[in-house]
Amino acid sequence: GVNLIERTRTIMRASFSLFASSSSSGSTESRASPSFKFTPAPHSGYHRRRLNNTNTNTNKNDSFFEGWYFRLSISREQSASLIYHVYDPDDRSSKRHSAGAQIIAPDGEYVYKETREVGKSFHAEGHELALRLDFLDDDHSEITPKIDEKRRRADFYRVSERGTKHAGYLSTNESNRNDMESEDSPWKSSAVLKYIEWDIDVTPLKTYGSGNGGGSAGKEKENDGGVSPAGWLTSLPLLEPHYQILFAHAIASGYVECDGKRTEFTDVPFYAEKNWGGGGFPRKWFWMQCNSFPQYPDLSVVCTGANRGVVISPGTYEDVGMVAIHYGDLFVQFSPVGANKSTKTNSSYVGENVLVKSTTFEWKVHPWGRWEVVAKGDGYECIVTGACEQDLTKCKTTVLRAPAPDTESGMLPLCRETFSGDMTVSLYKINAKKERKPIFENASSGSTACLEVGGGPWEAPWEIQADVKDPLAGALAMTDVNVELVQSVGKFFGLDVIPGL
Repeated sequence: GVNLIERTRTIMRASFSLFASSSSSGSTESRASPSFKFTPAPHSGYHRRRLNNTNTNTNKNDSFFEGWYFRLSISREQSASLIYHVYDPDDRSSKRHSAGAQIIAPDGEYVYKETREVGKSFHAEGHELALRLDFLDDDHSEITPKIDEKRRRADFYRVSERGTKHAGYLSTNESNRNDMESEDSPWKSSAVLKYIEWDIDVTPLKTYGSGNGGGSAGKEKENDGGVSPAGWLTSLPLLEPHYQILFAHAIASGYVECDGKRTEFTDVPFYAEKNWGGGGFPRKWFWMQCNSFPQYPDLSVVCTGANRGVVISPGTYEDVGMVAIHYGDLFVQFSPVGANKSTKTNSSYVGENVLVKSTTFEWKVHPWGRWEVVAKGDGYECIVTGACEQDLTKCKTTVLRAPAPDTESGMLPLCRETFSGDMTVSLYKINAKKERKPIFENASSGSTACLEVGGGPWEAPWEIQADVKDPLAGALAMTDVNVELVQSVGKFFGLDVIPGL
């Protein structure tokens, strides 16, 4: 049969009238940047607002986290992810004060590295997707990353040009050696031995909600901006941690090299998202993602559910979920947070852009091997399932460090994911007669979906109907606020009202 990635690349490039680079020489300078314009997703920027510029040790109770996740679906057998984080950057007394990275290489190798020299080494732009971490040498002086002829460089990672350029190099250290040598380490057989490096160019196809970043041929408009999963509430410290999909669909070219083995790729599916906030991470969650469906190359699906704390009611927890489907000119988001009825927005690219207030949002997720989600709302219904080998000794999985649910512990090995899951998705349109008509049925990812469970406990299947308990969030969701206008007015007076937007 036709190779999955070749089919995806051919149809995606034809569908979006893009001419992505086909070179994979390993040099960012030799591969052209995307030549078209695109409108980034909201909240692409770094959300930390410095409250005290003279004493960085005074904001001890002002906890903060921001994390970024980038995924490459290289082939049916290979995927890779780049995961970055920063904790309490302005409070050196915090136990979590750090910035770091964890990488899953194409053949499952894993490396994790962080530094407490956040002020000197971590930098991020406030209103665009651009960040950089330069690890320091032994005498704590900064090093400018640069490759010499012997391929030695300082450790770093970099995301630039609004998320379209990615590069980095991480060498192993004592922490990595512990991952390899400790008897109870989940990475004992998969830790990176010496180094990993990457150099990747990204061409955005769809950001989030707007269809695509650059618009299809002849339809580009500057105002084709995306949306946020929780709408304007994403700009308030209520629904924390906040969540934003940055690239629902993109293609990437470049290479990842691990311990001397280089994997080169051209125009493979790429996905990106982020979290941020001042509260703790959810106590328990699941997550499914795929944008490499063999028979539906312009389909991108993200499905997640979590048990999280209510910010304004300490000790209260709620189960929330979301399904986001981009399919050609259609975008549908199911969520228990939103207006009582579906809201529609117009775009020069999107045929119909619908945020569905779900009357039913249910899931049954097993400790490992099976994920089932059903969401019904005003005019739409979806069914999403995920499956993989249940025997952990046979399933190709990776244990990841993830944010702890408290505000002190930082990154802990709290979740497991596989890149070789099978996601099956059906989407239906419900007409005025309550008749269900399929938009598509049983779209299968094959073995290319990312499936994840995190937190816990996971002693039995987690069966839930999502229910948002935050009364303020529910009330505010009934209204709408133009956050871009609020930000522009604040900017006129020299104020950064909504950092990260």
